Amino acid sequence: DEDSSWGYGPYKADGTTLMHHYADDAQLLWVGGPLDGHYSGRAAIQSLWEHFASAQGKLALTSDTPAESANPRGSTVFAKALYVGKNRIKVLHVLVFRNDQIVSEIWQVDPSLNVSQAALTGH
Repeated sequence: DEDSSWGYGPYKADGTTLMHHYADDAQLLWVGGPLDGHYSGRAAIQSLWEHFASAQGKLALTSDTPAESANPRGSTVFAKALYVGKNRIKVLHVLVFRNDQIVSEIWQVDPSLNVSQAALTGH
């Protein structure tokens, strides 16, 4: 099912608009691909998203329906997604929220990820 409303990935806008979703001390772990690394704090994460958006150009996103696990202290969202820009990139997202802000994010690039057929075809 096509759904970009759940996410906070770079398809939303440029890094500046995106950054209000992150806590000041947020951590992002990008696993795989040329951006593989650990990014700590808003400035580093904003720079990452700007670099990614510049490298990929206009992005289209399709995703499976996300799953959420929550309690009063926070929530964790899991989702499989396909980003299509200059490249087709399959990503497993794991985002941890506290006080409605991302405090931790994992971008697991996985070329063999099983994203739903609807997401793959855009239907």
